[in-house]
Amino acid sequence: MQGRDGGVASELGNSGKLTYAASPYTSALSPRGILLYNSPMEPHTSSHDTHVASPLVEHIVSTPGTCGGKPRIAGSRIRVQDIVVWHEGHGLSPDEIVYQFPGITLADVYAALTYYHDHREEIRQHMRDADSFVEAFKQRYPSKILNLDAPHGDDALSS
Repeated sequence: MQGRDGGVASELGNSGKLTYAASPYTSALSPRGILLYNSPMEPHTSSHDTHVASPLVEHIVSTPGTCGGKPRIAGSRIRVQDIVVWHEGHGLSPDEIVYQFPGITLADVYAALTYYHDHREEIRQHMRDADSFVEAFKQRYPSKILNLDAPHGDDALSS
């Protein structure tokens, strides 16, 4: 079946609906702005687009000067390693993490966990570095560390 400008209408999959295929050297978009392909690199438009692809959202970012440049959830200061500690260390489910931090989404938490699994050694090294920093701080400034295990005596705050 030939269209108005010489293109060819063809069947798309098993839907039984006809779509208009543009000439092989012409770029064409559907009414909703989606470029579809019915064969390798041959664009065609569809008058029955029912699904519009949502834009990809970047969930994990690393910004020099923010959180030490460590990977974090975009738009927040929650690092991937924080999500890992809460999930694996404290046993919180992704839903519980979102409940505790309503500024992030479930997709953010899963993206952080996915990033961790894809970059496990990098994130574990960040966590080891943070532990080393804390231990060095404790050694260098013992008087600045609050000892929660120490017995509580009489002090000016309790009177």
